[in-house]
Amino acid sequence: MTTIFKCALGLILCLFTLTSCSETNTESSEENYSETKKIIVDVLKSDEGKKAIEDILQDESVKTELIMNQEDISNTIETVLTSDKEKKFWENAFKDPKFVKSLANGLESSHKQILKDLMTDPEYMALLTNVLKDSDMRKEFTEIMQGKDYRKELQSVLTEVIDSPLYKAKIEDILLKAADEKSKENSSNNKKENQT
Repeated sequence: MTTIFKCALGLILCLFTLTSCSETNTESSEENYSETKKIIVDVLKSDEGKKAIEDILQDESVKTELIMNQEDISNTIETVLTSDKEKKFWENAFKDPKFVKSLANGLESSHKQILKDLMTDPEYMALLTNVLKDSDMRKEFTEIMQGKDYRKELQSVLTEVIDSPLYKAKIEDILLKAADEKSKENSSNNKKENQT
């Protein structure tokens, strides 16, 4: 550390010692506190103070103390996410269409990437092709698709898709664009009629 920083640190320590040993006058102690606080803030904002903090943070022993291990992180996340308070928070959050839409948008690219990766994975594609080529599977697929249970499930899936906030937002955008185009078309037709 530089000598200026050492001197400033020594001065701060002296100030602490002097203020703690002085008479307990609340007015003067408040003044001393605010003066000391200003000095400390000034030292920390100085280039030497910033450099000293950077040096401390670069120290390997400090890094190991600051970095949590993977098990602690996993336990903390698990505890936080599974608590009753957090379950209620997530239930309420998923009722908000804006939150669900932003979450779906945020995850959409990663889901697409996972599917793309799987489609280029030869092992996955071989397994999928084998499943689809199997005549017993084809027969089962056909029977399932013609059954009432499948149709009910398909209907519920379609209803779920239609009810999803992301789908609703897309449909809303399409309808607003169509209405806007229609109103522009009507206004241009009205102008033409007024001109004749």
